[in-house]
Amino acid sequence: MDHILYDYRPPNLATWIYLSSLLTMTIYFKFNRIWSLRNLDLVALTAFAPGLFLVERGGDTQRLGFVWLFVVGGLFMIRLLVDSMMVRRPLLEPNLSSGGLIFLGFALLMFLMVNVLTKDLTESDLAGPRRLQALLSRTEPPDQASLAEYGPGYPLLHMLPTIITKPLVEPTEATSEDARQAVVQSAVARTTAVL
Repeated sequence: MDHILYDYRPPNLATWIYLSSLLTMTIYFKFNRIWSLRNLDLVALTAFAPGLFLVERGGDTQRLGFVWLFVVGGLFMIRLLVDSMMVRRPLLEPNLSSGGLIFLGFALLMFLMVNVLTKDLTESDLAGPRRLQALLSRTEPPDQASLAEYGPGYPLLHMLPTIITKPLVEPTEATSEDARQAVVQSAVARTTAVL
């Protein structure tokens, strides 16, 4: 993205979480009604951040991070089940107009998509498409380590982008099968991240 925006450096995961939490609070938090249900929902949404940090760190803290995310998700499920029994109140408008919200959402989507499309892929980014290719060609059975780390549905998540991206990279006489597979796997990983 440096060639589109001069001297642009994408932020890391922690910076994205901090900025998105602050931006969400700025746009939707009602400062004149502190104890409104919407404000409590926004605070609960930002409660996912510590769990995401712990999962990202890995190691011994990863398990605690998954427990944190499970508990916060359970609280949200209870909140959604109780929501149908609550009395409806007048709609609270956001702190930003509809046009501003649309522009902001579109701009954030573009920044995130360009980051995904221009960033170099790592081996772990390509693990899902490679596993899917192996499963679809039935060349190797799913190993227990992959199932324990990603779960049984992880390779299947990449199937939809494979259908979308395959016509874009049809082989020509000049390209080898390995080069074509590398392009397909890269496109699948990027498309999945964008979707």
